[in-house]
Amino acid sequence: MTAKEFNNKYKDYLEKGFHGLDISNEKVVNCLDKHFEQIIKNNMYAFKYSQISLEHGYCCIYCNALPTIVVHLEREIDQILKNEK
Repeated sequence: MTAKEFNNKYKDYLEKGFHGLDISNEKVVNCLDKHFEQIIKNNMYAFKYSQISLEHGYCCIYCNALPTIVVHLEREIDQILKNEK
């Protein structure tokens, strides 16, 4: 899946006016897809995301998921990208 396909799949959860996932790496996209499915399935509030990108070489995820989940995802993506170098 590409970043564009990911954003299309989760367009109902993407905040209006934001571009969503901006990392073009298949492993990252697949990782996020797996986690987003679980977040949405287990979420008791209306999940939204606005941006997922690299800032200063590190993944930054802007969404309303629990901070512990966000930090875990950011670290997992950073590790994926580190291993690809």
